Amino acid sequence: MKKLISIVLTGVLVVQTMAFSAFAATTSGVESFVTRCYEIALGREPDSEGLKGWTEKLVSGEACGVSVAYGFVNSPEFKNAGYSNSDYVEKMYNMLLGRGSDTQGKASWVSKLDAGEDREDIFAGFANSQEFYNLCNSYGVISGYYIVGSGMERNANINSFVDRLYTICLGRHGDQGGQSGWVSQLANGSIDGATAAYGFVFSPEFVGKKLDNYDYVDTLYAVFLGRTPDAPGIEAWTRNLDNKLYSREGVFNGFANSPEFSGICDNYGILRGNSSYAANTFTPVINSTGETYYLFEQASDAAYYDGAYREYDENQMVEFYSSEFYDMFSEARWWSYTDNTLKYYNVYNGSNLKTMAFSLKLKNDSSRKISFDYYYYDSQSSTYILKYSDTITPKKYVNGTFYDIDYPSASFSNGMYLLVVTDGTARTNILMSALCLVE
Repeated sequence: MKKLISIVLTGVLVVQTMAFSAFAATTSGVESFVTRCYEIALGREPDSEGLKGWTEKLVSGEACGVSVAYGFVNSPEFKNAGYSNSDYVEKMYNMLLGRGSDTQGKASWVSKLDAGEDREDIFAGFANSQEFYNLCNSYGVISGYYIVGSGMERNANINSFVDRLYTICLGRHGDQGGQSGWVSQLANGSIDGATAAYGFVFSPEFVGKKLDNYDYVDTLYAVFLGRTPDAPGIEAWTRNLDNKLYSREGVFNGFANSPEFSGICDNYGILRGNSSYAANTFTPVINSTGETYYLFEQASDAAYYDGAYREYDENQMVEFYSSEFYDMFSEARWWSYTDNTLKYYNVYNGSNLKTMAFSLKLKNDSSRKISFDYYYYDSQSSTYILKYSDTITPKKYVNGTFYDIDYPSASFSNGMYLLVVTDGTARTNILMSALCLVE
């Protein structure tokens, strides 16, 4: 019985086939690539088990050309053959470039080995060449990029992660320069998974696809959650984008910071990182989604007396976007901790303000968790800048149960602030918004 090649990619995840199904190479092309590795590196025909194993890894995207080639040259069978430096270099020419050596080039490589350079470095020089990239393409194989010292498993994982982004986001495999750049940065830790994903999602090539909001969110589900979207989730994210309650960067942050993406990055052996791209920008549209309710209508004229704010509807100081959420409350007030009074309009005097507080009194006890964000409207840039965020549950006091939605600060700029309250910690379902003037 023929000797089996003993090379195992231990612990490598099975990559979601959805990311690669549209670009999987033909089995015959991949088998030909694997077969030539057996013939050139080991000098024999492949055994059925080895051929099947390597082929499946390449077709699924779990392995790439460089990780497979290194698996052969680093195998005990190859090492035990006792090839000289000259023989080793000739093998690299034939296996990785698809041709015999030229005299000058071979002499240069052999001299490096004779001077003590490691064979892995020589392998990388060949494997990361344009010639090997072209050779892999001719077999329909993803070439990948080899990082010296990272080990075969880590090389395979990082290359698979990068190719996953290429296929999902751009609908193609990486070019040599792009693949090498992303793999190198992930391997040396200069970027993390979220940063790499941002580079693809907001690249000119991806933006140039001009996806609508639904398709944009659908892509994020594939990239960050590794699955197709659930109907309520994609509808909520899309609605918030359609109504400009979130920017695309803000939605990106929600997906990139998810536990699911942490799991994906962990499986590939890379750090997820924390995404905060454009987290400080917000473009809200008041009274634009669902059935709305208004409070403080009697105070709106005073609140908007300054002509600069007449562009907003006079009855839009506080809005509820959820009738169920609205029905939970018996009272809603702006509350001043500086003079211990309730405020309806021109909510605070900026010179004395210490805490911007919005109080929601519940009809009944509740443990429902909500999140809230306070934004300041910057008139120069026409954007809302995130100033404070928190996630809270109601507190029970002598006179009832309240949500205390506080924004503590040593000082507040004069102008308009926007409070946005959302469900839980996911921030996907807008419950209410409120405008507040500081003068």
